[in-house]
This record gives sequence, structure tokens and C-alpha cells, in this order.
Amino acid sequence: MKKKLKSKLLRVLLTVSLGLLLFTGCQKDLTNPSGKISVKGSSDFIVPTSFNWEGTDPNFNWMPQPPGKDPIPTVWTGASDIDPEILKDCKSMDGWVLVYSTFTYDINNYSQNPYYILYNKYRGIMRVFLYVNSVSGIANSTYLQDGIDLKTTSYSLLNFNGVDVADVSQNKSRFDKAEPKPVSGPPFANLKWYMLQYEFAYDPNIVATTDAHPPQFWFYVNSVNIDSVRLGGTQQGTLNGTIGSSSSSSTNLFSNVANTLGKPLGTGALAAVGSNFFENHYDPTLGLGLTGSNNNLGLSNSVFESIRNGVNSALSTAAGNLPGAITNIFSAIIGGSSATPQTVSLNLSTTINLKGSISSSFSFPSSPIPNYIPGSLKDDGTGNYNVVGYVPLYNQPLGVFNLKNRPIIKDVRWFDFYPIWDEYGEEDNEAFYGHDQYTVDPTSINIIWNPAVTSVATISNIHTEVVLNEDNSHWANIPVMGGGSGGSSGGKEEKLGSTRVWTGTTLTSWLDCSFLVFPDTYVRISFNVTPNNGAPMFTIIKTFKADVSTTWGNDTFNN
Repeated sequence: MKKKLKSKLLRVLLTVSLGLLLFTGCQKDLTNPSGKISVKGSSDFIVPTSFNWEGTDPNFNWMPQPPGKDPIPTVWTGASDIDPEILKDCKSMDGWVLVYSTFTYDINNYSQNPYYILYNKYRGIMRVFLYVNSVSGIANSTYLQDGIDLKTTSYSLLNFNGVDVADVSQNKSRFDKAEPKPVSGPPFANLKWYMLQYEFAYDPNIVATTDAHPPQFWFYVNSVNIDSVRLGGTQQGTLNGTIGSSSSSSTNLFSNVANTLGKPLGTGALAAVGSNFFENHYDPTLGLGLTGSNNNLGLSNSVFESIRNGVNSALSTAAGNLPGAITNIFSAIIGGSSATPQTVSLNLSTTINLKGSISSSFSFPSSPIPNYIPGSLKDDGTGNYNVVGYVPLYNQPLGVFNLKNRPIIKDVRWFDFYPIWDEYGEEDNEAFYGHDQYTVDPTSINIIWNPAVTSVATISNIHTEVVLNEDNSHWANIPVMGGGSGGSSGGKEEKLGSTRVWTGTTLTSWLDCSFLVFPDTYVRISFNVTPNNGAPMFTIIKTFKADVSTTWGNDTFNN
């Protein structure tokens, strides 16, 4: 009898145990359908949980969360002040891919203040969508400050951020920016979505490795108090646009905000995202040259009008015709979205004057947040990675292109002598004058294309132009003439920030050689990118600092 009871009890225990195991296994599958945790040796890695980030599933209105945790609405249904144009521009057809996500159904990987990262493989743009659900003690007067940091100048990934003229001879290690206040509510609040955007240059030095410590980027979120802002124009009491600056050191542009309005805090850039950005900040009741400002960004009227007109002109030009027809735009990505007619991502250089304090600044919990740079990880051949933490779902090199070296502008110089007569009609001195002809040396334009882009898209209509900055040179009072292909009338006068510049394929200046001062020289490069899958074409415009090779007769020297 005892044997029968023991046997029956054992069968019951085995059945219950097996049921529990089956239930646990099924429960894990249900709560973590696409993520997994793998172990290799002493290193753990986590594959992010994927989800429908495009918003194409009408039944998907809540982000992945473990059972028992408060539900989180999607970014397109939850509270946010993100431009609707940005929210619509998220289609995989247009190049967007999910790289990272800390949203998960797995309770073992649950974290507060979750985020996910989208990257556009055609445009080289990364967007971090952050949901805040666990912060406190933030003053309503503070602004959201964020940034991205490589902690090294070994890579050129961040060289396109915070500048409208890039210098490939000096890598940037970090990029810091301050974001405008939301339309309603405090600048930083719980149960709300935020978006952070960064741009990458392609760096062939980042290669896949099985090393346990591949290169990383860190993004962070802080706060900063700003009482007033001036970007070369009228002082504003409110920061209405995103301003930022890149650096080759560990210095944060905003760490010294304290009574600095009387002097420039630094040189940076105003970042514009969205095709309606400049129209939204334009005040039609004020005209150019009137007292006050025709914009609420703190820019001078002339600078604002020049870039606004340039953007409007670009938006009204067919994408295929943009290269060579650009005015007052030196760093931008225009087009590329099937959700809206055009999109714009633009940098405009400016001198940043801020006044405020850092008394109420705070650091976001667990900030800065590390992530492995996509394209730097290599699995062991069986799908395992020798790293700890999240690995990227998209593991291809970032960025669209870069330059191997500074481009070179060829300067051919001629001279003629003429006498100078004194008041008595006698020859008093002999002076000379001449002219310089500037062209881009095509052999110096060494573009490095990201193979991850050229394998899925076609590059076309590459256009290069000379850009000459008149500041601190003989150009201040002497006109530029000639240039352009096919005997065109000459170069264009444009605005690079607050500076007048001349642009064209060939530029000629006439000068009195007693004022031999070289102008600052840049090369503007623009081209079209056409995705092979039928997504809309778009145009990338980038400007680079250039060296000058000057020819004097038979002698050539570098300036």
C-alpha cells in the first residue's frame, strides 16, 4: 500500500514539475518573443527586442513591457512635443532600421527610462527616442541638454555634428547641445517622450572585431538653466532652437553657462530638423532691417533671411537638380522621406551667447548611457558575441561618406606692373596688380563611400564648388568676377552664417597686391543618393575646410 502511495505521489510531483517547466518555458516565449540572452564564457550579451516602430500595426499601441509593469504608449500615441514630420519619417523603406531598444517583455532586462534608437542607413542620421518615467526634482526653468561622446579622437564619426564647415584633419570626440522648451509643460517631465538626433560621418577605421571591448558611443541627458540667448542677433529670453557645438576635448560648451551674455560662449551651430523649421520661427510682421527681429531664434535678420530663402528654394527644387543649385546652405540633408514631400536636417554656424546658471542642473539617471558602435562587433560564427550588454540589431558601419584628406583649391596667380605718378607728373614708384583664379583640384577630392550604403543605393550628380570667405582678406573691398562652366557670368554671393562668401566652380579676383592676404577657402560637395528599393531620392550637402596650392609662374607652393 505504501509503495502504491509513494508511486502515485511521485507521478503527481513529476506531472506538476513538468507542468511548471512547460508553463515557465511558454511564459518566457510569450513575454520575450524576439529577444534572447546568450552566454559565452563569462560574458553576457543581450539581443534587443524588436517591435513595430513604424506604427503600421493599428493594434500596436503599447511598447514592450514585462507583465505587471505600467504600460507605456508608443511615441505616436503618447505625450511628446516631437514634430509630427519627424514621427512620420520612420519607414524602413526610407532606410530606417532599429539599432537598439531597452523596451523588453523580459523582466530580467527591465529598466526604467527606456529608449530605442533608429538609424537611417541612407542618410547617416541616428535618432534616440527616450521615454521618461522615473525622474524627479527637475526645476521647470531648466532646458534639456544632451550630447554624444566617443571619449576619443581616434574616430571621425562625429565630425559632421555642430558645424557647417567640417575639418577632416581634426576629429571631434563629443557633441553637446541644448534643446528648446516644449510647447506645453515643463522642459523635462515624467511619462513623456523625447527625441535626440545625431549625424555620423563614415569612418573606415571602425571594423568588426571579436574583442571583448569594441568601441562605444555614450549619449547623455542633463539639464541646464539659460536665462537668455543671442545667436549674433537680437537677445531672446527663450531658447527656441536647438544649439550645439562639437569638441575635440572633454569640454562641454554648456558647463560654463553663467552670466556670459556679454561675451561669446563659443562657436557652434543651430540645428534645424524638419522642412517647416524656419517658417515656424519666422515673424511676418517684422521686416528685414526693422528694429527687433523677424525671428525668435536670436539670429540676425540678414542671417535668418538668407538661410530661410535658401531652404525654401531647395524645397521648391526637384531633388535631382539640387546639386549646383543650392544657395546659402553648406551642411544639410534634404529629402529622402516617402511620408512627407521633403525633409530637412541642417546646421547653421553661429556665435553662441548665453546667460544663465547651472544651479539647478542635474544628471539623468544612469547617464551617460553606453552603446557599442554598429559595425564594430563580430560574432564568433555561431551568433555569439564576446561582449556584455546589448548588441546592435543593425550591425553595419555608420555614415554615408567622408573625405580622406582636406580638399585642395588651385590658385593660379598673374601679375602686371604699372607706374604710380606723383603730383608733379613724374614716376614716383612702381606697383603691380594681378588676379587669382581659384578652382577645385579634382585629384584632391578623395571621397570614402560607406560600402553599406553603396550596396543598397546609387550615388549620382556629385558637384564640387569653391567657397571663398572674404573675412580678414583682400576680398573685403574687391569684387569677384568670372567663373563657372560654359562661360557663365561668374560666382554667386552667398551667406555662410553671418559671413559673405563667394561660390562657384571657378572664381577670379582682381586685387592690388599690396594687400596680399589669402581668403579662407572651403569646398562644398553635394550629391544625390537614390535608394535601390524605389524610396525617394535625396541630396546631401557638406562643406569642408580646404588647403590652397598657389602657382606663381613656374613655382608652386602650398599655403
